[in-house]
Amino acid sequence: MSVILEKVLVTGVNGFVAKNILKSLITQYEIIGVSVEDVNMTGFDITYIQADIADFDNISRIFEEYKPDFVIHLAAIVHKKSMLADYDAFYKINYLASENIFKNCVSNHVKKILFSSTVEVYDLPENAEIFENSTINPPSDYGKTKIMAEKSLIETAQDSGLNYAVMRFAPVYSKEFMLNIDRRIYLKKNKILYYFGKGDYFFNMCSVNNIVDFISAFIEKDHVSGIYNISDSETFTVKQIVLLEKEKTNSIVIKMPYYLTVLAISIVEFVITKLLRKKSVITRYNIDKIFKCNIFNNHRALTVVNELKWNIKNTIYS
Repeated sequence: MSVILEKVLVTGVNGFVAKNILKSLITQYEIIGVSVEDVNMTGFDITYIQADIADFDNISRIFEEYKPDFVIHLAAIVHKKSMLADYDAFYKINYLASENIFKNCVSNHVKKILFSSTVEVYDLPENAEIFENSTINPPSDYGKTKIMAEKSLIETAQDSGLNYAVMRFAPVYSKEFMLNIDRRIYLKKNKILYYFGKGDYFFNMCSVNNIVDFISAFIEKDHVSGIYNISDSETFTVKQIVLLEKEKTNSIVIKMPYYLTVLAISIVEFVITKLLRKKSVITRYNIDKIFKCNIFNNHRALTVVNELKWNIKNTIYS
């Protein structure tokens, strides 16, 4: 006699985070994966649907046909695409399409929805511990449209009783996906590492394994809803990370003079934005972010999952 598995609908299923989640859930649930891309999901026993989440009618049809028990909504326009996207694109995908998904969760009696958001919705002063109720002040279109979607989900849940998790991810990494770390420690990948000053500043990031553990626990736990910072419980200084990476790659290490670097970047940004009137990928804002040294308090997430045990060392270097 075959066992009828509960269904999980995952948007953005072709993404890095989603593929890690699939590895954990695929033996316990029937997975319906949605992505705008025409891809081969060989190796994953799922129902794959190519669909644009901005196609509201098609998304509604998918909900009505498959009747998912749980929804993990990961699809979004993020920073790596932001140079090619204007505010309207962020608004359409990150907010309007998300709102449509939330409404479909209610009308199709979904038990729980997990929505991926970002710590970039916060106002981030230097050396601050950030809680879920800390000041909201997103600096980017990505963050602005994510907080709009968060508010829509919370209002929808309050009106309907839908159980939800807003997951505010710190910058995510894995052993295979190092972009959020590499951009903070490498001048040239696998060749030249760097840090400023003594290298005693740190990054509070998020191993994708912690996301997987949280999502698995949230689906199984009864009567939980809310906003959750998802981040590593343990942080490392940039010098510690650089030395671990040096041992792995045998790269050279350069100690960068902070003030001269900031001056040079400020000049380049001024020339590109003011004189050439173009959008600069090199900004003082990106440098300042490196030195924020914020801690994203994850104690609320720990009421759902027993521990967030993964960190940079045991995810990448063990």
